[in-house]
Amino acid sequence: MKHALIALAVLTILSLPLIGRAQDDAANLVDLRLRLQPGDTYQLTMTTDKTINEWIQNLESISTSTTAMWLTMDVIAVDEDGTARVKLTFDRVATMSDEEDEVSEYDSENADEDIEFPLKIYQALVGQSFQVKLSPAGEVLKVLEADALQMALVNALSGGKSEFMIKTSGTRGMASALFGTSLRLDPIMLMDRKGLRRLAASLVFVRPDEPVATGHTWERENDLPVDSSMKCDSTYKLASHQDGVATVEIEGALEHNPRSRAGKPVITFSNTTTSMEGTRSGVLKLDEESGVVTAARITDTIKGEVKPSEEPDEDEPKGNPPITFLMAIDIVTTIKCEKQP
Repeated sequence: MKHALIALAVLTILSLPLIGRAQDDAANLVDLRLRLQPGDTYQLTMTTDKTINEWIQNLESISTSTTAMWLTMDVIAVDEDGTARVKLTFDRVATMSDEEDEVSEYDSENADEDIEFPLKIYQALVGQSFQVKLSPAGEVLKVLEADALQMALVNALSGGKSEFMIKTSGTRGMASALFGTSLRLDPIMLMDRKGLRRLAASLVFVRPDEPVATGHTWERENDLPVDSSMKCDSTYKLASHQDGVATVEIEGALEHNPRSRAGKPVITFSNTTTSMEGTRSGVLKLDEESGVVTAARITDTIKGEVKPSEEPDEDEPKGNPPITFLMAIDIVTTIKCEKQP
């Protein structure tokens, strides 16, 4: 009996470091899931800076733009399983673009009543809202209460007829004409609930269902926000966590998504081959208490090419003549989110 007690004591002493290590490991796990509370309100700002370089027939053009949106996110209800219903309201929209030295600026906060047609679409967003259901993992489960917003956009479009194709899509640039790559956040895409879903997803981001340790990675295939003709396979990594803030790094590969509405060319060329690809990198800051993304900066670098097909298809419908066209697009998206008192 004495020997058994001694052996038990030795095993207990030897196991103490293992118990301590397990406790340390548990303490180092971070729960990144959303834990929103009913009645909470957040102020969000999303800014997109875009530069497009285009080369066609030895001619180069450069277009730049900045689009900013201010939104209020109200948490309406949260189910027992953590699924949250939130309302997103457009408070303000501003845009500035410089296309071939033609500068256009708009800010809904101090806009004139008599503004040109395409900017009326931005104006129509202000004061409109829609709702989404969010899972604790940040998945946008459903878009709700979007009819009024979409009707406001339809009414804004009704006076412009076909002008919106040229003026809101920036088709003075070949990149826009070929790939639907708007120089501005295209409100037209918000007429589609898929566009609203992508907008909400870009503000929330997807995270693991269970607590994870530093260095843990997870993958996600997702569209770029709202107006893009690209899709992205991203890898997320919990880089660190300190003082209640988790830092998540993003790396991804981009490719052209011809099945998306934004990816369908406005102008077609006969017997040409089109390719687009790129990379994504970024950093997210998450509040560990609520799981809300408080800050983000994401950079997308895209290169595209249109060139004559090596083996022309005689049966292909004749469009515009084959050309060689190159483009480079840099997009920097920043997000800030603050909880309101």
